[in-house]
Amino acid sequence: MQLFASKLSALAAVLSMAVLAVVASPVQADLTLRQFDHHQTRDTSAEWNILDRRAKRATACDCKVMVKGKLTGNTYIAQVVQQTLDRAMDLTKKKQTLGYVLSVTQQTKKVKHINSTNAYPHAYNNHEKLKFPGCKGTNLMEYPLLKKGGASRSPEADRIVYDAKGRFCGCMTHEGMEGNTFQLCKS
Repeated sequence: MQLFASKLSALAAVLSMAVLAVVASPVQADLTLRQFDHHQTRDTSAEWNILDRRAKRATACDCKVMVKGKLTGNTYIAQVVQQTLDRAMDLTKKKQTLGYVLSVTQQTKKVKHINSTNAYPHAYNNHEKLKFPGCKGTNLMEYPLLKKGGASRSPEADRIVYDAKGRFCGCMTHEGMEGNTFQLCKS
């Protein structure tokens, strides 16, 4: 009976994480997942790891780089990267993009989320000749990773890259680069 109660508790925790993935911003998901992982048993964590390996989907990305002797940038857990990939693929399938522009009607620097034809996701031409181990094709797309979450944020320096079939290729960042160029993040 105690084993059944333990498994039922683990199932409830997994279901609550699924609901969190649908309704929470990436930051809320990140914080809650850290709390969740802290209290998890090894069995449930192992189940999540097996699920990730079987699916061969997005992995965590470390986009921290040294800039003028200081470590700067962001790190993303696999769940946040996967949610970003899912959102990008949903938009790609619907042939929609999302643009981020400054609101003209407001004097503040708040960002307004709008539909646009010149926005994300969009083609990534790979002028830097970055090598993505997960993808060999040339038809690549990019979509921003938002560390602070929510549709009201403008794109920051980090992007996910994926191919036309929705396969996760990797992450890249403008952090530490000059101009509009990218470097690979560790995946």
